[in-house]
Amino acid sequence: MLTGNPCTDYEGYREYVISTLPQLKELDMVEILRSERIKALQVYAKVKGDIIRGYENYKKIRDAQIRRHREKEEIKIKEIKEDEEEEMENEKFWKQTSYHTPEDRVAIAEHSLKSEKKKHEHLENEKTKAHKFVPKLFSPSGKPYNMNHPKVPFTLNDEDDPNNVILDVGVYR
Repeated sequence: MLTGNPCTDYEGYREYVISTLPQLKELDMVEILRSERIKALQVYAKVKGDIIRGYENYKKIRDAQIRRHREKEEIKIKEIKEDEEEEMENEKFWKQTSYHTPEDRVAIAEHSLKSEKKKHEHLENEKTKAHKFVPKLFSPSGKPYNMNHPKVPFTLNDEDDPNNVILDVGVYR
């Protein structure tokens, strides 16, 4: 059974398999008829070329996917290394001796500000990554959805008075 195999996307794969594997009785849970085998053998040369071209196209696509995956992995590794180097540099800065000179105090202040700025940027990035839930209030056709997130008890009466709709909501204190 070849179902799920990428070769099933190739033009003429069934004819190719039938003609190259004469001992095969069924393919993808479908019996191979004698007439189908004869037709497959008649178009074998053409189908073989289609299969080769299909594989070459698949190989190009697959190579591009692998390349993109490797690039993503390299970027992750690079970011991890940069973070490690930054931590080592930060640790080295704070372990060095300070002589309490004005220059040392300025350097300490600048380093602290730089650390705070990076921390703040990181928090901002995390906030933008976290998407807030925005409830959909109306369907695409314009019909309002029935939503009661706090589970407040209510009654809706539109039958007693034909001109008014009465909504009785039991609100918390």
